[in-house]
Formats: sequence, structure tokens, C-alpha cells
Amino acid sequence: MRIMITDNSKLRIRFIAALTAVICSFVMLRGICAKCFDDSENTIKVLAYTSIGNSKGMATAQQVENDIIYLNNKGYSPVFLSELADCINTENDLPQKAVVLTFDGGYAQYYTEIFPLLKKYRFKADVTVLGEMTEYASNSADDNAAFLRWDEIREMEDSGVVEFSNGTYSMWDSVEFEQKSGEDYEQYRSRIVNDIDRVQMLFQQNCGFEPNIFTYPNGKASDYSARVVKNLGFKAAAELGNRSVRLKGKNKTDTYRIQRYDRSEIKDISDFFG
Repeated sequence: MRIMITDNSKLRIRFIAALTAVICSFVMLRGICAKCFDDSENTIKVLAYTSIGNSKGMATAQQVENDIIYLNNKGYSPVFLSELADCINTENDLPQKAVVLTFDGGYAQYYTEIFPLLKKYRFKADVTVLGEMTEYASNSADDNAAFLRWDEIREMEDSGVVEFSNGTYSMWDSVEFEQKSGEDYEQYRSRIVNDIDRVQMLFQQNCGFEPNIFTYPNGKASDYSARVVKNLGFKAAAELGNRSVRLKGKNKTDTYRIQRYDRSEIKDISDFFG
């Protein structure tokens, strides 16, 4: 039996073929564009543990260990903030699936509870030091002082799994660190430079090195404070915020405004990292 194809049928077939070609092209283009604009390989997350304990709003040492185990099992590679800054500045590559952990406040628990975990899993982390509190703890006869001591800092630094950050000498309250009413830029700069330099000097005297990372008090930064920190020669500075770090391209992250996610605000790390 011979099938007759009318002109209308031919037109319909051509139309369907053309439409199919357009749809296929669109699907292919969409896949290419998704790959081009996928930021998963151009961004990394920085986690901030602002304190360790059993109170509400604090992360426990067990939670930190669980996080490290999860990240290890998912193939994440820990890097220091200084390595992250080097990547942004040079646009060289970081290890695949890099991640940064930071610990604020300079608490003694970072030596007694977190440092053993970092050594156990060979997991890098950045720890912030508050100069005045470390001076107090180091000169105190109290074995239960709440903050890190210089000898502990030296040991942690020598381990290769901890990098230290300057968290100011006595301006850990962000209000003190901000520019005050009636204070011009030079007055503001002089006030906070003296405080920050004091910590650098103490590190050099007690540990033989100076931090190249700065952590803004309470994680709050401004254009003024970022400019001062940059001019002091730090490699990077960290604040708190809900934004991943963009490594390359036109809109890459300013190394003096590296935002970190507050771990206490993340219910389940598996949901966060996916």
C-alpha cells in the first residue's frame, strides 16, 4: 500500500523537525551555560566557630569533630585563610573542594579540646588571638585561665595545623573598633594601628612570628577598618556574613573582606554543604 504525503503533511513534518532542532539546541546551550556560570568551582565556604561550650549558641567540641568527620568523608580539603588569600590574589588553584575553618575569641578550649582534633584528623584551622586576654592568661597562676597562653600558641603553630590571626589587643568589642563620632580618619587610624601593632609585637616577642591574618572584632568591618588593615600589610582579614568566597573573576572577593558563615546559625552541616 502506497502512502500519499500531502503538501500540508510535508509542512507539518518540516515544522516538527525544525522545532525539535530548536529544542535540542536550547537544551545543549542551557547545559553549556550552566557549566560556564556554575560557581561551585569558583567559590568556597569559610566556617566560623565563635565559641566552644555547651551553652545555647555555642558549638561543642563533639560538634566540631562531627563536622570535621563529615567534611573528610565528603572529600573536602582544609586550607588556611592565608592560602585562600593567595589563591584570590594570584588566581592559582586551591585543592578541589577546599574549605576553611576558623575559631574566634582565643579561648583556652581551642588548645585543650580543638587542637587535639585538628592533630588527630590533620585538619587545618585558623585561630584568633586577643592580645590582652592572652597576656593575662600567660601571666596568671590560674591553671584554668579562660584564654590561650603564649606557650600553647607556640605549640599549636609548630604543629602545622593551626594558623593564627590578630584579633586586636583590647578592642574585641566592635563598637570600640569602629570610628567614633568626631574622630577623623587619621585619628581613627592611629588609635587602632597602635592596638593592632601591640599584638604583632607580642607575637614576635613570645612566639617568634607575626600573624598575617586579621579578624575584625565581632566579625564587623567597614571600608575604613578594611583600609587600615590592608595598609598594615596583613594578607587577609575576616568578618562574619552569609556569603561564600569568590575566588576568581571580575567580582572575586576582596581579601580584606572575607566573609564567614557563623556555624552556630547552621542547623545541620550536611544541609549546608550538601
